[in-house]
Amino acid sequence: MTRTSLIGTKHASTQSEVAACSSKNIGHSLFKGLFMATVAATMFCTNARAAVCEGPIAAVGVHDEGQLVVRQGTLNSPIWEICNIDDSAGYEANVATCKGWLAMLISAQKAGATVHLYTRSTACNLADWGIADVYFIEDRG
Repeated sequence: MTRTSLIGTKHASTQSEVAACSSKNIGHSLFKGLFMATVAATMFCTNARAAVCEGPIAAVGVHDEGQLVVRQGTLNSPIWEICNIDDSAGYEANVATCKGWLAMLISAQKAGATVHLYTRSTACNLADWGIADVYFIEDRG
């Protein structure tokens, strides 16, 4: 049962009508909050885009302290650190993954295959000995 005030708006007069009205408001607020959170997350995701560096592997090496380094493109390209085969501190990949990447990169280099290096960086033009923040490597064959 609802009653109309003097200005024509309806007011809930039973507990069930009040509860239904509150549920609608909570649902609307929840939807609005989720929508705004999704919009905010999308904005952050587009700003945090990763780069995919594509090309043949020109050189693969392991530094005396365990850093796996790679030149992608030509021998004139910068050499990047991508992980460490002895210690994962400071790199995206753990030791086991790094050793797997070493094998994959040597194989790709010998085959002349195109490789995609997925990095958390926003560009593929790091300076020599830069840490490339690679999180996925794909041998495109």
